[in-house]
Amino acid sequence: MAQCIKILNKPDNQPQTAQYSNQETGEFSINQIFGSRILVGNLEWRVPLSGPERLGLIISNIFLTELSLFGDAGVAWNSSSQPVWKQEAASPDERVPFLSTGLSLRVNLLGAMIIEAYYALPWRGDRFEKGAFGLNFAPGW
Repeated sequence: MAQCIKILNKPDNQPQTAQYSNQETGEFSINQIFGSRILVGNLEWRVPLSGPERLGLIISNIFLTELSLFGDAGVAWNSSSQPVWKQEAASPDERVPFLSTGLSLRVNLLGAMIIEAYYALPWRGDRFEKGAFGLNFAPGW
């Protein structure tokens, strides 16, 4: 997978912008994810996988886990730009929402730490792009 960051050459009266380039997904402006104003949303459906008898599918009082399906959306903009509510940007400076969906598994380590492994699929236009695995660490509940 070839990836790079390049600077777009624009006329002198316009600022240059950095773009992230990926042969598999095309290009988007890194400026699309920065701004002084943001709108973010998340929808999750969580299922206790292991836990106490009344909650978990697998009974355990020590090993507490939950499986989750999720959908995320977010857009960033500033005073000189406005969000555009469409699927794909017509130019690198347009601020369109970024969308993703995926699956995660959260493990509660004795109430001290939450470890979450996830697989997320970004939506670009009317199609899914190559997914990404990740790992999150958070303080306990």
